[in-house]
Amino acid sequence: ITIQDSVPPTIICPSNRTVTCLDDTSPASQGMATASDNCTITPGIVFTDQTSGGSCPANFILSRTWIATDACSNTNTCVQTISGVDDMPPALTPARDTVVECDGSGNTAAYSEWITLHGRATASDLCSTFTWSSQVISSMTGCGNTRQDSVRFIVIDACGNADTTMAKFIIKDLTPPTITPATAI
Repeated sequence: ITIQDSVPPTIICPSNRTVTCLDDTSPASQGMATASDNCTITPGIVFTDQTSGGSCPANFILSRTWIATDACSNTNTCVQTISGVDDMPPALTPARDTVVECDGSGNTAAYSEWITLHGRATASDLCSTFTWSSQVISSMTGCGNTRQDSVRFIVIDACGNADTTMAKFIIKDLTPPTITPATAI
């Protein structure tokens, strides 16, 4: 009598998962497959990973193929899908209002520097790159060359997640006029 095992092991994949770019995608973190067999007490289990890109640089699809093999080399597979999603905007520290003394010509250099520095706001994103833009919401002209601009600074990451902060650039005339006394006749 010859006994031959031609029945593959039964394998159960861990559930599909959604993770962030910072999460651990290892089996220890995302789950292990289990297997049983009619002849082999503990079938061997291995896995292979295939990663494909998502809709932006920080998004991905990891297809983890689990393979169970019994002592007679019968195999069975299942696939676990781990989806990486970047749905968090960059971390943002708020912009700061800035008050400058009127220089008589619009304070162009100070204003340009303030815009370039995003109103002194800072941002960081652990998943992807980001870019800044700015938008003048309102501009109120005062006397002389004084004015107040309200500006929205927008930071957006490579996956389209954005955050905003607002601040004011204020030009004030803080110097009183000087009086030159008349000369005696």
